[in-house]
Amino acid sequence: DTASVTVTVGAAAIVATDDTGSVASGAAGGTAVADVLANDTLDGNPATLATVTLTQVSTTNPNVTLDVATGAIDVAPGTPAGTYTVVYQVCEILNPTNCDTASVTVTVGAAVIDAVDDTGTVASGAAGGTAVADVLANDTLAGAPATLATVTLSQVSTSNPNVTLDPLTGAVDVAAGTPAGTYTVVYQICEQLNPTNCDTASVTVTVGAAAIVATDDTGTVASGAAGGTAVADVLANDTLDGNPASLATVTLTQVSTTNPNVTLDVA
Repeated sequence: DTASVTVTVGAAAIVATDDTGSVASGAAGGTAVADVLANDTLDGNPATLATVTLTQVSTTNPNVTLDVATGAIDVAPGTPAGTYTVVYQVCEILNPTNCDTASVTVTVGAAVIDAVDDTGTVASGAAGGTAVADVLANDTLAGAPATLATVTLSQVSTSNPNVTLDPLTGAVDVAAGTPAGTYTVVYQICEQLNPTNCDTASVTVTVGAAAIVATDDTGTVASGAAGGTAVADVLANDTLDGNPASLATVTLTQVSTTNPNVTLDVA
């Protein structure tokens, strides 16, 4: 007599376990998880690319992806800061329908942004000029020099409306006709990739007074009895900031005279 034996062979238990990972700077990108299979098992043993196939099911950001050839979760450079999720699946090579899925939570950070205080001077407030050529020159983003291609620049405040930041160049300019003194401009830089990632710094600007030179004069009057004008204009040989001084740019006063009949007409 004969008989049959029916044998049922089960598939190995396959377990995909959730993962977490992070990248410090989305601007630079990087690898958030080295290998999602590191905590997955097949039949109680570590799952490997020799025993399972690996596929990406979904991602909440196309810049955050699974490399099915290595198991790594990669974040592309230029990825905004945030928290993203990649869902992946592992299937037994021997039994391709024997599968399990898991999620990878990836935290992408914003680059470190650092605005550093500056100082600058303008020799003559009368003439004005540029106190600082570029406030970004000592600022950094993710450890690299900050530039107008990577950050946005704005003026927060100034202690004198004649002392301002040009956000298109980074220069701090002093308008002509600014009184001598020390002024402060506060500015802000924000990462273009993550506009809320910002830092502020101050620029201290010293504005000098123009060089003023009063030069001695001589003059005569032929007859004291008749009187007259000894010097037509004492300002004729005086200068302000290297230019001729005039009653439009300087005030004129008499300090003393050795004879009350010999006087300066301040007008």
